[in-house]
Amino acid sequence: MAALAEIAIIVIQAPIFILYPQPTTVMGHFTQFQSNKLLGLLDLDLMLILGGAFSVLILIARQLFRLGRGVSKEEAKQPAVA
Repeated sequence: MAALAEIAIIVIQAPIFILYPQPTTVMGHFTQFQSNKLLGLLDLDLMLILGGAFSVLILIARQLFRLGRGVSKEEAKQPAVA
């Protein structure tokens, strides 16, 4: 579920950056926040922060899955091989 959410974030974020490019000045950012708070947060990488949170959930789920399968703690510390 977290992986799908992270993919959805990428799909949502790309058109936003294309349609609404980031302001080039500090005053432009302040003006953007005053006119549209959500767009201002999105331009300040709100989606990147959410993606990072979902990445943490994915890593925790992977570790719990590996430990639940009877993998030893030493093997669980090994990075997953694709």
